Amino acid sequence: MPIIQVNLLEGRTVQQKRSMIAAVTEAVVESLGVNPGSVRIIINEMIPEHYAVSGLSAGEHALEKRNGARADRHNGAASTSAPAGPR
Repeated sequence: MPIIQVNLLEGRTVQQKRSMIAAVTEAVVESLGVNPGSVRIIINEMIPEHYAVSGLSAGEHALEKRNGARADRHNGAASTSAPAGPR
């Protein structure tokens, strides 16, 4: 019995989740050759503050995107045009 866990940020509609469930079930049935009735899918919905990338929560990323402020977390460059001083 395949058990698939899907982690999503909250905000998807019921119809979107149902569509994903049907597509994942079909993929598992085709790839593993199992009966659709044996496929179990668990959806874990997370609030944006419970998921992070590059040191920022998804909520913070959304705020930056809305405000137009973006910082390159990988090389430390900020979105301002001020020259870098001595370190």
